[in-house]
Amino acid sequence: MNKADYQNYINGSLESRQYSSSQLAEKRKYFESMCPPPNLNISKQRWLYEIKRHFELSDDFKKYPDAGLARLEFLLKYGY
Repeated sequence: MNKADYQNYINGSLESRQYSSSQLAEKRKYFESMCPPPNLNISKQRWLYEIKRHFELSDDFKKYPDAGLARLEFLLKYGY
């Protein structure tokens, strides 16, 4: 996901799918079970904080969950 994709969510060009609370709980468990590859230099604690930051602390995640999930996938694949 790049900045333009995120901006498309913000300005309404893309609509985010709405998830039920049970679906979001499943997604959170999935991400918590994942461990970033060692070559990305992301510690397990930092990874868990990123998950918490997206699921609990981000107002944008509540409006655009697809954008937040894509960001977590990006971090898992490429790091910062």
